[in-house]
Amino acid sequence: MSFKSISIFFNFLIFIFMTSPSTASSIKFNGLVLSNFWIKETIGNHKITSGYLTIENKNNFDERLEAVASEISEKTKLHNMVVKNDIMKMESLNNGIVIKAKSKIDLKPGNYHIMFMKLHNPLKINNKYKVTLKFKNAGAVILEMPVHLKKSNNNTKHHNHH
Repeated sequence: MSFKSISIFFNFLIFIFMTSPSTASSIKFNGLVLSNFWIKETIGNHKITSGYLTIENKNNFDERLEAVASEISEKTKLHNMVVKNDIMKMESLNNGIVIKAKSKIDLKPGNYHIMFMKLHNPLKINNKYKVTLKFKNAGAVILEMPVHLKKSNNNTKHHNHH
């Protein structure tokens, strides 16, 4: 291998590791910052689970998350939890989710979320699965979303001692 080939290879590896969700806390994509993405573990033989993330729109215009798709389920949809007459219901968001200019939204339990229905197989903790987010202006981006146990509300940050 020539020095140039080796250099290109190592630059490619650095790019992969720098953009990998396992090493990056967020992904920047056409004026959006996608962070804290994860899929909730499946319980027993349930064929349904949900996914979550934070979307920050740094653009000067509103953005719309129009659709989601995944490799793990027959159906993948955007949903919201709503309370009507003291009853909590899931509402399918066929028109997507608007992220206002210079604002941030959280897809989180009890709120907006991604629904994975008719899972092909049980999901494994710590495995990553590809989920495609399609935005009106920014286009499509594929996230490798890890599966975690249900997260607690207090996000504890891990740090290393040197």
